[in-house]
Amino acid sequence: MVIKPLEEDSTPGTVKPFPVSLVEPVAYPIQLAQLSDQPGRSVYIVFDQDENQAGQKASHQLALRLKTVGIRVRIAHLPYGHDPNSYFVVGANAADFTTRLREADRL
Repeated sequence: MVIKPLEEDSTPGTVKPFPVSLVEPVAYPIQLAQLSDQPGRSVYIVFDQDENQAGQKASHQLALRLKTVGIRVRIAHLPYGHDPNSYFVVGANAADFTTRLREADRL
């Protein structure tokens, strides 16, 4: 599971992934502080698209937490049954992923 802050690193056109553990809530205050250190920051959330809806529910729960500290949130949806890794394993490329980000839901 990865949150991607929309900020460029030293390589033009790239974004820094920001890993988030949903199992360790103790880390949330530190992670939220890091993400909210720049006013107006936008974050894309890309979780698994599960049959049991676990990834979708986790996306929305995290989005609500991020919004409480002033972060603009968008949730990108992968094809049903895929996680970020399997999406690329089956042949998706950077352009495909960028399309998913452009089509992401605003919360």
